[in-house]
Amino acid sequence: MYQDKPSERVHLIDTLLGLFAVDEEGEPIDHVFYPREVEAVAEALERHLRGDVTPWLEELLNRLKGRGVRAITTSNRGLAEASMKLGLEAEAEASEAERRFRGRLGELAVELGLIEEAGELHQLSHRVSEYITRRRVSEALAERETHIAQAVHLLANLDKALNALSSNLREWYGIHFPELSQLVSDHETYARIIAELGGRDEIDVEGLRGIGVSAERSRRIVSSAKSSIGAPLMESDLNTLRELAGGILSLYECRRRLEDYLTALMEEVAPNLSRVAGPILAAKLVEKAGGLRRLAMMPSSKIQLLGAEKALFRALRKGGKMPKHGLIFQHPLIHRSPRALRGRAARLLASKLALAARADAFTGAPIGDRLRDELEGELEALRKNR
Repeated sequence: MYQDKPSERVHLIDTLLGLFAVDEEGEPIDHVFYPREVEAVAEALERHLRGDVTPWLEELLNRLKGRGVRAITTSNRGLAEASMKLGLEAEAEASEAERRFRGRLGELAVELGLIEEAGELHQLSHRVSEYITRRRVSEALAERETHIAQAVHLLANLDKALNALSSNLREWYGIHFPELSQLVSDHETYARIIAELGGRDEIDVEGLRGIGVSAERSRRIVSSAKSSIGAPLMESDLNTLRELAGGILSLYECRRRLEDYLTALMEEVAPNLSRVAGPILAAKLVEKAGGLRRLAMMPSSKIQLLGAEKALFRALRKGGKMPKHGLIFQHPLIHRSPRALRGRAARLLASKLALAARADAFTGAPIGDRLRDELEGELEALRKNR
């Protein structure tokens, strides 16, 4: 069927069936078939596009070189690069010979007994394209998941830093106005009062209201400032405290921007999981599981206890009480539930999270809103029937 004496230059063509060497008329000279599995075909095609030397290419080119071939022409630039690595001259350009050969590839495949009818080649093309597309999407998502993990780590570090710095600020400013710490529990509001108003003598109702403090609380703060037992501050002390408070406020703004970034990223990577868990908790679950696919392959019972591993091992080792939830306790539907219902509520939430993660990882079906509605309905029924 094939010619016995090829010329010194042949046309090299990568197809779904394998690699073919053809002459100037598009007639086949030699070939190497790929395995029939879709995964193997996709791997060969992608590696040749990247310019990798594969066993199939090496086998074919070694035979061709043994028959006097010294140069190849191919429309696949990666295949040309790989051929040059194996010692052949290569030119990357489309040719009439390749066009002719591809036009009768289905007919040739039937002739070679690879398929029963030409239409099967189209079906194989569809399966290989679908596989390659899904793998590329998966690889792209895996890359995005790296950013999720880094953002989650940064968020945790910001929270630690803010708690530590806010404690330092309260302790130091408390020397001057100790009563304020009892009146203002929110760290950011406390820092804003110091940064924008300064010492206790400059604190007034109008300034507090401008910060967002309620009218009643503003009056109580002003009253406490006037009767405070705290020590006076030198101007240099107050300036340093205001600078520290301003730095804390900047960190809070950085944290908000990071949350916005993480929300957008999770909407891109795991929209269903974000609908059910909320984007920040969803990101923490993905990071803790080691990736979206790993989370999707976990049973709901394991998702329920993600983040509670130390408590679980301690209970197993010492025979103590088993934890009912891990990270998912941060979900408002869990921590707002009555204590007696939290275990059952956590199981319900974990089952919905498992379904959402699987949809995001494998199908892309938009089921997040439905799962969230189902969860709220089931939890409401649970509360009524307790």
